[in-house]
Amino acid sequence: MSKNRNYIIGITLGDPCGIGPEITLKALEFYQDRQVKIVIYGLFPEKLKPQHIQHISNINDVLRYPNDYIFYYQICEAKIIPGQPSEKSGEIAYKTIEQAGKHALEKKLDAIVTAPLSKYYIQLHHPEFIGHTEFFADQAKIKSVVMSFFSPYLNVALLTTHTPLKILCDNLSQSKDIITRKIEIINECLIHYFGIKKPKLAMLGVNPHSGERGAFGNEEIEILQPIITKLKRKGIDISGPFPADTYFAKHFQNFDITISTYHDQALIPFKMLAFNEGVNVTLGLPYIRTSVDHGTAFDIAGKDIASPESLAYAIKLAKNMLINSSHLLNIHKKAAIIDNTIQPYTYFSQVYDEYFNIDPKYWGKFLMDIYYKHRKRKPDNILELACGTGLLADYLQNQGYNISATDINIAMLQLAKKQFPSLSLKRLDMKSFQTEDKYNLI
Repeated sequence: MSKNRNYIIGITLGDPCGIGPEITLKALEFYQDRQVKIVIYGLFPEKLKPQHIQHISNINDVLRYPNDYIFYYQICEAKIIPGQPSEKSGEIAYKTIEQAGKHALEKKLDAIVTAPLSKYYIQLHHPEFIGHTEFFADQAKIKSVVMSFFSPYLNVALLTTHTPLKILCDNLSQSKDIITRKIEIINECLIHYFGIKKPKLAMLGVNPHSGERGAFGNEEIEILQPIITKLKRKGIDISGPFPADTYFAKHFQNFDITISTYHDQALIPFKMLAFNEGVNVTLGLPYIRTSVDHGTAFDIAGKDIASPESLAYAIKLAKNMLINSSHLLNIHKKAAIIDNTIQPYTYFSQVYDEYFNIDPKYWGKFLMDIYYKHRKRKPDNILELACGTGLLADYLQNQGYNISATDINIAMLQLAKKQFPSLSLKRLDMKSFQTEDKYNLI
């Protein structure tokens, strides 16, 4: 990312006849982020076409609108109907990821987040198409990438992607160097994007009971174990190969990521545990790529019932990976030094608003709308606890509300007073706060 601009994440709508357009609008409904701008690629059905989003035809136009957060890069003009996919919708989906990938390779985007597309309808025009992962790797001319999935409960990575089982073992035996490189990529990405200093990796076997010393196959002995030994010599903390049937019952919590030899071996337990919260991540590309962990759902497209949860997690993870990779907030290195003592909270107060992406207009309007909805009137007296640097309190005061603001940290209050001298500020520990009747909104 250029030091002179915000992060820019591209979101591809996927098949325009699927739920991609709907969940994208839902996921971005309250999006206000000074740190990360969003460019939506694709085509919205007519009834979903956003009027409030800045339309652009050149990716460089993002820089012309410093006060806008979301942009729409329309791929083409076409009439499409939600729930009625076709050869045309497949071609639109293909052109969408093609354009976003091109911009990412040109360093115009820092990350791509993909909504679901249909391989079937794309293959009507592009029979060689396998999926997002393989497409972006081919476009970037990268030989080894890793399909991985992250969630709060379980992280998994696949050594093969959409490989039929009948050719799986042959592929593994012919790909020892590729497998080794993929595991190195997994380890590197956990360090670089997820901030794990010494990742703990687990490898699953391919055969029942992990081959049971060759009784049910030799792939563990001849392929996987030598690779694990080689990687350990390089300093990578990897264990296995584990029998897959018992591993998920006993061991997965002890590792940062589980490496499986084929698709369903890892994705069955992953989707059982984290279907709506799971995020697909392609590791090894020259940019960050995350994705939803579900399909196009043509059967419910256009009915306004699709959940944006997985897409929201994918956007959030992409942003967090960007922040980790660039060390945007490294308190240990940048903390203020006072009397030879590191005071990280003092530095934290200086970057509070940027780090938490606070937009006072969004939060202020949101809070007042909720209050008015329930009380049918505006609040007379407001108290804000943990006010930080006072942005929200100042906004509400400028809107005519009577508000007092508090924080436990003196550095925060000093900055708030310096920026907004007219605010009513006092030091207060919210843990010991006792409700006062004079405030009807706290």
